[in-house]
Amino acid sequence: MWKLLSPKRDFDDATFDRTAASFDNPDYVRIVIRNYPWRLRLAEGDPQYDGLEKRLAEGPVIPVPTITLDDDSDGV
Repeated sequence: MWKLLSPKRDFDDATFDRTAASFDNPDYVRIVIRNYPWRLRLAEGDPQYDGLEKRLAEGPVIPVPTITLDDDSDGV
């Protein structure tokens, strides 16, 4: 995925090894799989973060048509 999402980045083995430590977590698969339906608002989030979600939702509304621009180094 790193190469697909960041084809112009050169990740060395040491960087991968430091990051791979996060995979050694009993909740890793559950968290990753749960993220997609939550992000698409197809599933409820963790209730302990409801206060933060409410505060974020109160942020300013962007009142004009808006687009995002991504550079060509994003493989997706």
